Amino acid sequence: MHQVMNKAQELAEAIVDSAVYQRMHQAEIAATKDETATAAIAAFVEKRQAVENLLASNNMDHAALAEASTAMEAAEKALNEVPAVKEMQEARAEFTQM
Repeated sequence: MHQVMNKAQELAEAIVDSAVYQRMHQAEIAATKDETATAAIAAFVEKRQAVENLLASNNMDHAALAEASTAMEAAEKALNEVPAVKEMQEARAEFTQM
């Protein structure tokens, strides 16, 4: 078991030291410091929460849900167009593939 833990630790260190991980980490830091990105993320989270609240409602208003869903989709589209977010998403996808 000790050998397995050592190998797992070595793997974790190799991942953290990889260029792919470093790119992802830097992209995440850059996105959190980018005012446009953080505003777009906050807007999307707010819209998603509104949809979730409507879905959890006992008396769901289908028109309100459709409107909230449209607003969430618009916020997501705007979010995905922010350069810092695009870079972060691409870096995360590359890391996932690794």
